[in-house]
Amino acid sequence: MNIADKAKLLLADGYDEALLLFCCELTEEYIKSYCHLEEIPKGAEHLASQMAAGCYREAKDGGKAVKSVTRGDFSVTYSDGAQDVLQGYSERLNAFRKMKW
Repeated sequence: MNIADKAKLLLADGYDEALLLFCCELTEEYIKSYCHLEEIPKGAEHLASQMAAGCYREAKDGGKAVKSVTRGDFSVTYSDGAQDVLQGYSERLNAFRKMKW
């Protein structure tokens, strides 16, 4: 089962195939670039499908998800889109990251 198939399982309410495939490719590129790897490690495949599903949800919502709310003198911060979703997984990706020389 590839990353897209696993992400489809996480999106039980239906999905747009083209957008999901784009999010999967974006996720794969992000992981490879962040970890300095040529391919996604076996141990990161489930994480990649979670990231792709999150990226899909963010793209489907139009990138206007609320990132934080401050109540004193009211303030709302909106997400910067799919990039915020992907960057949110960086701590978990550190286990797969290789040093770049």
